[in-house]
Amino acid sequence: MTLRRPLAGLAGLFGTALVLVLAPACGRPCRSVATTPLDLQCEPGAVYEGELHYDDAAVFESFLSLECLPSSSPQQIAAVVDGVDFGHDAVFVAVGRRQVQTRCVEERDAGSVEVCVDGLRVAFDDRLSNEPDCPGRWTVAFTIAREDLRAALGTDVAAGGI
Repeated sequence: MTLRRPLAGLAGLFGTALVLVLAPACGRPCRSVATTPLDLQCEPGAVYEGELHYDDAAVFESFLSLECLPSSSPQQIAAVVDGVDFGHDAVFVAVGRRQVQTRCVEERDAGSVEVCVDGLRVAFDDRLSNEPDCPGRWTVAFTIAREDLRAALGTDVAAGGI
């Protein structure tokens, strides 16, 4: 993860973190792709941390039940899953700790997403602080067209799961 310096006028309140998902894409042809934010925040007691992607409703539901929303009701989990058209879209989920070295990630959103010839590149827009007490975790989730995610992974759309 690389933190880029924010504009000087913002006095360090905002930054951008670049996460290369699956493969580095430095110097490789990339294209921006559209995403739609998914209203999802993994529970504080959930165990998952990292980046994952899903193109199957049942597998995504299992992740939510076991790793992200373990104390949520089946109806609450179904509402999240039902909010995704898995016939057209896939889901990207990233979860991490708010404390990053001496900085606190107060808020994190997906800034830009690119499909590159050797992977998917996600740049996060962060609101950072110097708050020393920074418990908890952040969650970023969005939908991306299945074709775009599969292009980044080098997976044939007709081949099945990602």
